[in-house]
Amino acid sequence: MTAAPARAAFTDSRAASKRALIITAATRSFLEFGYERTSVDTIAERASVSKQTIYNYFGDKRSLFRVVLAGVRAAADTFDELDDSLLRDPATVYDDLVTVGTLFLEVTLSEQVSAVRRLIVGEVARHPDLHQVCADQSVAEGPRIAGWLTHRLEVLAAAGVLDTTEPAVVAGQFFAQLSHDGQQASAFGTTRLGARQAAEISARAARLIVRAYAVSTPV
Repeated sequence: MTAAPARAAFTDSRAASKRALIITAATRSFLEFGYERTSVDTIAERASVSKQTIYNYFGDKRSLFRVVLAGVRAAADTFDELDDSLLRDPATVYDDLVTVGTLFLEVTLSEQVSAVRRLIVGEVARHPDLHQVCADQSVAEGPRIAGWLTHRLEVLAAAGVLDTTEPAVVAGQFFAQLSHDGQQASAFGTTRLGARQAAEISARAARLIVRAYAVSTPV
């Protein structure tokens, strides 16, 4: 590697590291103080950078807030533990839905995701101009797992296992039931759900779907 590319790579690495420090500091600050009471000065001090550096990287506080929400959403949208064999066997639809529901609750009711959800609710009420930012970066649902489940339900419906022509609606009903019961049981994410609670909530949501749409898999 020649000197110029080496310097460029080093510069890019330093820039990425500095950007990560700013995002980490901003995330901590927004969750601790809220959007309004978090200043760029506070973020700069916590990240050990200048205010100008933050402006150079992100433009303004609103844009940085958008990046923070996007980062939390990306973390909440990582369902790497999903087994690709789930919801393929008609005989295990109910059990598989319980498994998917339990993972959904674990991710969407995690401490950070719950804290950001509460932050969004409070800040949008005080700052209506942030509504679109929050809507664009919603962390309340798991978009990737929603798409995954919709596809699985579509395949099961085509195979005659489920009686529905709207798999996306069915997936939405499943996640809505999980979200409602999970939020209530965890006091909106302020109390961690136990494994047994999560399993019971997932079982209720799975029974709802199976009883409503399964052709021959009663529970």
